[in-house]
Amino acid sequence: MGNSANQKPMEYSWGFGRDKQKASMKFEVSEGVEKRGRDNQMTSEMVEVSEDAVEIEKRKSRWGDIMTSNLQKMVKAQDPKIKFGDQFRFPEVLRVLLYDDESDEYVETGKAACQNCLTLLTVSDGDHVRRHVKERCKQRKRVVENTENEKEEEPVFKNRKISEYSTKKLKESDLTKIYKALSKYCLRTGRSFNHMSSDAMKSLMMDIFNTTSSGYGEAALKQLPHRSTIQAHSEALSKDLVEKSLRYMEPYKGEINLAVDHGKLIVNYLSIFATFLDSDFKIQIVPVGFTPALEGKTGRDTANSILQKLQSLGWSREDVLRCNVTGDGALSTLGGQFQSFIRCVNHSLNLVASRVVSPLKVHRPRLVDFTSELQKAEEILALAGDVAAALSNAKHMSSAECLSDVLDLLEDIQKCSGLSAKGRSALNLLTDDHPKRARALLHILKPLLAHNKVFQSQSAVTLHLVLPTYKHLEITWTEYAKERFEDIDEDLIDVEMLRALSESGLLAVQHYYREFEEVHFAAVMLSPFTKRMSNFSKEEFDKAKLYIVNRLPAISPATVPIQDDPSDPIAALLKKVQDSAVLVPKSDDLERYLGEHFDGSGQESLEQFWRRKKNEFPALYKVATQVFSVVPSESMCESSFSRAAFLLDKTRSRLAYTKAEIVVVGAQLATKFPDN
Repeated sequence: MGNSANQKPMEYSWGFGRDKQKASMKFEVSEGVEKRGRDNQMTSEMVEVSEDAVEIEKRKSRWGDIMTSNLQKMVKAQDPKIKFGDQFRFPEVLRVLLYDDESDEYVETGKAACQNCLTLLTVSDGDHVRRHVKERCKQRKRVVENTENEKEEEPVFKNRKISEYSTKKLKESDLTKIYKALSKYCLRTGRSFNHMSSDAMKSLMMDIFNTTSSGYGEAALKQLPHRSTIQAHSEALSKDLVEKSLRYMEPYKGEINLAVDHGKLIVNYLSIFATFLDSDFKIQIVPVGFTPALEGKTGRDTANSILQKLQSLGWSREDVLRCNVTGDGALSTLGGQFQSFIRCVNHSLNLVASRVVSPLKVHRPRLVDFTSELQKAEEILALAGDVAAALSNAKHMSSAECLSDVLDLLEDIQKCSGLSAKGRSALNLLTDDHPKRARALLHILKPLLAHNKVFQSQSAVTLHLVLPTYKHLEITWTEYAKERFEDIDEDLIDVEMLRALSESGLLAVQHYYREFEEVHFAAVMLSPFTKRMSNFSKEEFDKAKLYIVNRLPAISPATVPIQDDPSDPIAALLKKVQDSAVLVPKSDDLERYLGEHFDGSGQESLEQFWRRKKNEFPALYKVATQVFSVVPSESMCESSFSRAAFLLDKTRSRLAYTKAEIVVVGAQLATKFPDN
C-alpha cells in the first residue's frame, strides 16, 4: 500500500439482505491501523484478547501439523503403538488407531492410511479419499487399453504391501519351537522336505503368526527355515526317536522276532521290523532298519545285512540269530541262518488265489476235465480288468478285487456315459454271457480278499488264525468238489464253475499249506479257541504239543532241605552220597491248560485270556509270548517303501543312504509313538 496523501480510505462492509446496510464499524487503512467510526471506544484490552485468540488458533494449527507428521512416521515405521482399524470408504484405506497410555486402549486419530503407499488421509467428508485411491496414489493400478481394445489392470509402479515395511521378527525361542514342530509334522505325515519349505507352507505359517500377533512381514518371512534346515532337524528328531525305541525294546531282548522285505528306491533297500509282545500281551511292531542292500538280495546277503544292522544298534550276535524271521518266499533260505523262517501268509494267500484260476503245472494233469471252466474264469477276470481300466487309471491290487468292484458297482457303471467302446463291450460280455460264472468266481475268491486284509492289519495277534483259515478253505472247497451246494442259489451261481474252481483250489491250498512251520501249529494249540485242534490230524496235534513242551522251562522238584549239623555223622555222610536233583520238564501247565474248559462264545480275546492266565500258567505264558510275538505277514515292511516314496524327494538323490534310513525309520516311529 502506498503513502500517497490522495489515497482513499478502504471500507469493509457486511451486507444483510437486499438493504445491504453498512456495518457499524469502519476501518481506515493508511500507514498503520487506526480506529475510526462509531466503535472508536474499543479498549486496548479488547485488542489484546483478539490477538490472543489468533495466537491460539495458530498454535493449534502448528500442533496438528506436528501430530500428523509424527503419525505419518509412526505408520511407516510400523510402530507398535499404531494399529489399523476398519476400512474407510475403500478396502485399501484403513482407519489409524493410536495407543493411549492413560486408557490402555487404542483410540481414533481421525486419520486413515492407504495400505498401498501408507499416506495419511483425513477421516472426513469430501472427495479427497477417492481422488487419492483412484488418481494420486503412486502404487495404484491404472486401467489401460491393450491392442485388442480390452481393458485390463496394470500396475504403474511396483505394488508394495504393508508387510514389506514390517521389521518385526520372531524370537529365537519361538524359532526353535517352529523348527521342532515342522520336523514332527514332516515325519508324522510323510510330507517331503521341499513341501515343508514351499511358499504355500510359508504363507500358511505367516497367516497363523499374524492371527495370534499382528505385524509380521518380510523380516519374519526370511526367518522361516529352508529345506536343508528342516531336513537337519528331522534327522536329529529321527535319531532321538530311534534311541528311545531301542530303550523301549531293551527289556524284551530274547523274545523279539523280525519281519523283513526287500524293495527298490533308486537302489535296493532292506526294511527290518522288530516284533514282540509287551507286558500287556499286546503285539508291538517297531521299525529298526531301512538299510541299503547294495551287495545283493540273496539269503546270505540278507542275513549279513540284518546282522550288521542290529549289531550296530547294540544287539549281540546270539540275540539276532535267536529270532524267527518272517518274509516272502524269496527269502526262505534265511531259515538256515536264524531260528526259523516264517512264510508270509499274505503272499501265500495271493498265490492260492492265483492258482485257483491258473493251476501250477504239476497240478494241471489232474484238472483236465475242468480246463474249459478255468479258461472262462481267466477270461472273466480279464474282462473285469478292461472295464476297470476304461473307468479309471487306478491300479487294482488284484484281479479278484477288480471283479468284486465291478460287480458291486454294476448298476452305476451301466449308467456311465463316458465308458469307452472297449469298456462297454467288456461290460456287456461280463453281464450278458458270464453273469453266473462271474458270481461263482467271486464266491470263491472274495473270502480270500477278506482273509488277506485281516493278516495285513497287524493290529492284534493273528498267528493262531493262519492254519485254521487254510483248514476252513479246504473244508468248504471239499464240499463244493463233492457237489454239495446246500448254501448256493443255483439260479444265480454257476455250480459247474464253482466245482472246477474248488477242485483247483484244493490242490493249491494243500500245496502251500506244507510251507508253514511248527510255530504255526503251536500257535493254534496256544489259542483257547482252537486248542483242541479238532480239524487237525493227530500228527499235527503231537507236533504242536512237542514244540511247546520243548520250550517250557525245566525246574527241579521241590525238596525239603537237610539241616547242617556237624555233630550228626549220619547227616553229613548222607549229604555226600545222596542223588543229585534231576531236572524235569514242567509240562503240567500245558496239561492243565488243555484240560481246562473254555467258553469261546464270550467276548474275551486271546490277549485278554493270557493276561488273565499269566499267574495261573506262568511257564506256559512265557512260551505263549515267544510264539505269538511272531507275525504271520511282512506287510508292514512294504509300507516302509510307500512312506519313503512320499517323504523323500521325487528324485531321492539328495539324501545319502544313511540319512534316508534315519529319516524313513524316524517317520515310522513318529507315527507309532506320536506323543514322543
